[in-house]
Amino acid sequence: MSPAKNFEGKDKVEAFLEDKPPKPTATPSRNVKKEVQRAVDDYKPDDVVIDLTDAAQPAEPKEPAVTDALTAAETFNPTTPDEIALIDGEWQPTTPNTEPAEADHRDTTQLIADLRRQLAETRPLTETERLRQENAPGTATSWTHQQWDYHFAGGDVDQPSKYPAVPLSSITRKPVEWLWHPYIPNKKATIVEGDPEVGKSWLTLAIACAISNGYTPGRNMVTLPDGPGNVLLISAEDDLADTVGPRVDLMSGDSDRIYAIPLPDFTVTIKNRPPQLVLDDDGLREIEKLVLTHNPRLVIIDPLAGYIGRDVDTHRPNEVRPIMAGLAAIAVRQNTAIIVVRHLTKARGRGAITAGAGSIDFAAAVRSILLAGYYQLPDPDDPLETIIGRAIVQTKNNVAAHGPPIGYDIDPDRGLLWDYDTPDGLNASAILGDYKPPKPRGPTGAKRQAAAEWLLAELADGPKPTKTIRRLADKAGHTERTLIRARDELNVDYYRGDHNVWYLRLPGGPEEPENNTLPLRE
Repeated sequence: MSPAKNFEGKDKVEAFLEDKPPKPTATPSRNVKKEVQRAVDDYKPDDVVIDLTDAAQPAEPKEPAVTDALTAAETFNPTTPDEIALIDGEWQPTTPNTEPAEADHRDTTQLIADLRRQLAETRPLTETERLRQENAPGTATSWTHQQWDYHFAGGDVDQPSKYPAVPLSSITRKPVEWLWHPYIPNKKATIVEGDPEVGKSWLTLAIACAISNGYTPGRNMVTLPDGPGNVLLISAEDDLADTVGPRVDLMSGDSDRIYAIPLPDFTVTIKNRPPQLVLDDDGLREIEKLVLTHNPRLVIIDPLAGYIGRDVDTHRPNEVRPIMAGLAAIAVRQNTAIIVVRHLTKARGRGAITAGAGSIDFAAAVRSILLAGYYQLPDPDDPLETIIGRAIVQTKNNVAAHGPPIGYDIDPDRGLLWDYDTPDGLNASAILGDYKPPKPRGPTGAKRQAAAEWLLAELADGPKPTKTIRRLADKAGHTERTLIRARDELNVDYYRGDHNVWYLRLPGGPEEPENNTLPLRE
């Protein structure tokens, strides 16, 4: 028999409730029949079907409490108020003018409560409840209200959570590991971002070359504790033969320690090409397999957008998180640092940390963000002029204090150079273009001319280390920026000498310093 969807007299009951005048008492009118029917529906276990459509064919089994509920529902008189009395041991409706002498009156709420209690007492136990009584005596009876609510919501109170929590006292503390303090943490992901043509690929390759030689990047090179390390480069834009390889050679990187995935061979038909690497579950497993094979200290993905599938919306956090979580898991499991490169958006009014393309979850998922680009600031020595240069500014660091800005420049013949100091006041706003320099009102080259004359005199005897020149210029009252302008006007050449020391020389001068025994650090 099919479950009941209606019962005898329901239409009459609904018609009565719609046309019934309000009761003279303050007790609000309630639909007893519907609530009784709900109690009957609550009684039915999963393996029992009760059909109320045919009163002549009662369903089986029919417990006493169910009989009471059905009797109350079937004998409900639409002409009576919402009260039912227990008369001579049976539930019977009362009328406004007939009050039984020996009637046990119950209001609607009490009636429904009694019926539900009787139904609950006579309802067969479910398998779960039977097992609880047999195997865990006293468990259900000692439940709190919150546990009962969880049980009625479909939860299993006795089953422990799949995601157990542990007290922090059981966690062994350990310091954050660094590849380049405080810019690139180990076992974590870092973003390098900036506009096109600011040198992001040069920057990541310079970092790779430093790691391959066993040093941290930057001007103040620090020896890595584990010595030279391998680097895995995953680049979707630069060709290995004519771009990546020559740049690594120019910056004296160890090509034996830098591994890269070649670009697809576009001379081969698409059918015969290997599948494009995409950062889905399969792609992340392939990247981790490469990490297992080559054991890199650093993995570079340039750019991140080049390895995101066409079906992924980079503006939806729920689609971005699995990608970044997968990369972070690789970094932790394989004890490596990961750098992902991305571009900036055109709209940058919300702050530096949201300037990158795509969802904010890209920035939220990494521990460090390095913003690279051109900056422009007023010259403290000449308010009518503007200082323009390139630098990286750390806009996010969740595991240490932010590092100071680091200046850099790119020379096509020498690669990326870390020699440039940054001016005071340099921050992300200067790179993002929030600062508008004043227009110059006329030429003021007296300071530059004086610096040029001083530089010619210093280099007249031969090449000198750049650090020596900067130190002497500072004593002579020439700022580094003014000295750089003077150097550019004179076409002063600079080159790398012994012990990785940079030298300045006049155009056409010899490549021999005046003192070949200068120390590496001054």
